[in-house]
Amino acid sequence: MSLNKIICGVSKTTDLLNSVNGLIDSSDQHGIVIAALEENQQSGVIVFQTYALLDAYTPTVAQQTGSFKVVNDAAPTNNGYYSWVSGSTYTKDASLVANTISSTNTSTAVSGKAVAGAVSYSSSRKADLVVGKNLFNKDSATAGFYMSNTGVKYSHVSFSHSDLIYVIGGTTYVCNQDIRYSCYFDINGDVVAGGTSSTIRTFTVPSNAVSIVITLLSAVNVQNGAQLELGAVSTTYEPYSKSIAISQAKKNNRLRWHSNSVIYHQCS
Repeated sequence: MSLNKIICGVSKTTDLLNSVNGLIDSSDQHGIVIAALEENQQSGVIVFQTYALLDAYTPTVAQQTGSFKVVNDAAPTNNGYYSWVSGSTYTKDASLVANTISSTNTSTAVSGKAVAGAVSYSSSRKADLVVGKNLFNKDSATAGFYMSNTGVKYSHVSFSHSDLIYVIGGTTYVCNQDIRYSCYFDINGDVVAGGTSSTIRTFTVPSNAVSIVITLLSAVNVQNGAQLELGAVSTTYEPYSKSIAISQAKKNNRLRWHSNSVIYHQCS
């Protein structure tokens, strides 16, 4: 019998059942269809809003092999899938997700709570990096440009300007190289009056400024040796660097200390 005949010539279920070469009569095939439907119903999920409603429900014999689900109980741990056991009670199925994060887990999904907890723990132990004595980072300087004291950038092969350098209002700073231009900014990123358009080496930050951009000569010897630091007198040059503050290292138990010296590093 052709597939075309089955598709186009059969319009009723009984016709289809009677058309399969007479191998199984229609009454037997009706029984097979009904049995399949019943089996599907038995393996379905019966949903309850609360665990109390589930606990009060006695499944039929046909339903006892199925699955039961609590979806909106006031106690979150009561929500989930259950199975009927021992002929008289329910037991909760194993969770479909893990509630902890493990490096050995390669197949089980992880709950949002576990992820949020891990992120929170990691963030609480993360130490903020602090800039060392030298505040000028030559590696982040923009070569071939200078920034005026009004915050406008201009192209000029002889200059390079810094990235934003965070400073403290009312505090004096000194640079060991000539600052040709400088521009202050407040916490909102707006220009603060007081920047220079003439050569200086020391300056006092306006009270409402939180950062500064300085412009130096772009010559390699100037950039490589430039140092901006707190105070009014330049000290021995140190390269720009970032590190963990001692107070945070102690707080996070990352380092052990003795007589203000590092003894060893503790990983955790």
